[in-house]
Amino acid sequence: MRNTFLTPEEMWHQIFVFGGVSGSGKNFFSNLLFRPEQKLRTATSRVPRNGEKHKVDYFFKTEQAFKKGIECNEFVEWDKFAGVYYGLPKEELSQKLEEDHVYIILTANGIRRYKELFPKNISIFLDIDINTAIQNMKHRGDTLEQIERRVQKYEEESASKDLCDYVILNEKEKTEENILLLKEIILKEKKMHD
Repeated sequence: MRNTFLTPEEMWHQIFVFGGVSGSGKNFFSNLLFRPEQKLRTATSRVPRNGEKHKVDYFFKTEQAFKKGIECNEFVEWDKFAGVYYGLPKEELSQKLEEDHVYIILTANGIRRYKELFPKNISIFLDIDINTAIQNMKHRGDTLEQIERRVQKYEEESASKDLCDYVILNEKEKTEENILLLKEIILKEKKMHD
């Protein structure tokens, strides 16, 4: 797939929030539009998926270490989703936002919290039907148990689209169209905030 990164001239320091149910393509699209160093890496207590690396994709922690971080107030926000902890370290946010615009992938609770903390952030929800989401989770290597837990959250996560500034229907045959649409949204937001 071609390079779709936005150039520095096209951007400004802003937080872009990507939401959607598990398997909706949040990582796929954000990785195409943003440079790796623009990702706000969250901490998680889950086991790395195939190819994921500590301090590149996430800050992987044990559940005990994550809970210690909560006690020490190390996170901007945190959530427990499908039995796994996720949270954004304060240090990660301040460092990254100082350097460039950033993006983060959040759960429904995370989206609500970010709307409270950062009302000017731009939130984009990737909508997808449940069967396609399940296929995507299988394709990326989720276990049946993980898929079942994530499917149980489908309705709750889908409802968070009402909190988002933009909703994009992710259908396989519209991948290129959605990439262009997302880039257009980001550039439009830049013009509005210049």
